[in-house]
Amino acid sequence: MARRPTPRPAVAPQPTARELLFGTWPGRLFLISAAVKLVVALWRVTGALPSVARVTSSAATIGLGVAVGVFAWRLFVQIKRRLLWRVRRKLILSYVFIGFVPALLLVAFSLLCGFLLFYNFSSYLVQSRLRALGEQARFFAQSTALEIQRGGGRDVASILARRQANGGAVDPSSVDAEFQRF
Repeated sequence: MARRPTPRPAVAPQPTARELLFGTWPGRLFLISAAVKLVVALWRVTGALPSVARVTSSAATIGLGVAVGVFAWRLFVQIKRRLLWRVRRKLILSYVFIGFVPALLLVAFSLLCGFLLFYNFSSYLVQSRLRALGEQARFFAQSTALEIQRGGGRDVASILARRQANGGAVDPSSVDAEFQRF
């Protein structure tokens, strides 16, 4: 039985400032501490503070510090999540351009060099074979000319027919020796 994939949880919408202040304990602590500090500040303007008011003011200061610290930590975590997501995307993109693309270029350049080497080598082989065939044809032509010359120019057709039938199978050293005589 095929299972359906579980849907991804929807991303929770960001809470508003009102929800943060009235809906969470750090927000409530911040509001209460700020209210206590405001009352103590107004009381201080009217005259001297009793020791209970000074202790309450100190506790309100600690409460403000804790609330601001919790808000700062949550802000830091939120920024880290968003920033690291952007950084991760940038790192993936940089990996593509710094790692993957140069690897493809190296493969492409090595294939290009291999093809160029193959084409140069095959060109050399073709030129070498053509040069050898040219020298062989020149040798057959010279040896046939020598044979015709030796025969006094008579019966040229039979000499040519015999040369073609043999495929020019003549010992090159004997022809060269004969050629050097003339």
